Amino acid sequence: GSSYLLSEAAISKIEKGSTKAEELVKNDSFWKGAKSIGAFGSNLYVLDSNSLVKLVPAGSEYADSAYLKDDVDLTDAVSMTIDSSIYVLFKNGSVSKFTKGAKDSFSVSGLTSDLSSPVAIATTEDADKIYVLDPKNARIVSLNKDGSFSKQYQSDTFSTAKTLTLSQDGKTGYVLSGKKVLKVSF
Repeated sequence: GSSYLLSEAAISKIEKGSTKAEELVKNDSFWKGAKSIGAFGSNLYVLDSNSLVKLVPAGSEYADSAYLKDDVDLTDAVSMTIDSSIYVLFKNGSVSKFTKGAKDSFSVSGLTSDLSSPVAIATTEDADKIYVLDPKNARIVSLNKDGSFSKQYQSDTFSTAKTLTLSQDGKTGYVLSGKKVLKVSF
């Protein structure tokens, strides 16, 4: 597995077991105000201040294209994740799902309390759940892939958490809280 690092300047990749990052894409005005990155197959996707950019390998470089087929306001988007569809999390707790660039029907349902300024969403192609980091409620919410509530994981440590990522199988989460990375078994 690979991990991707996103900055305003570039996207870099670190292979499992390596300590060195390899720059993949230099930002030549592909994105502004980058918020989140995802990878699916050989393509990279960047959620920025108001667009979702798809980067496709073209020889030794990447070519960019707009992923979304219609205009979508992503101003309040905070995070994204990919299984084969792209799920975009908004600061009001709503989630939009896009497949092949088109918006799909999707809504979060069955929560015991609403998401309050969530900061991260995570899933993988192999995972059967979607996880949302909700620091204001000191929890990680587990959703089924149809958006229905499955379960929640609560810990005071989650109240200072900044981001969440998953193992490829979706059974382990990694949460950045302060200067610590916490491992959560799902």
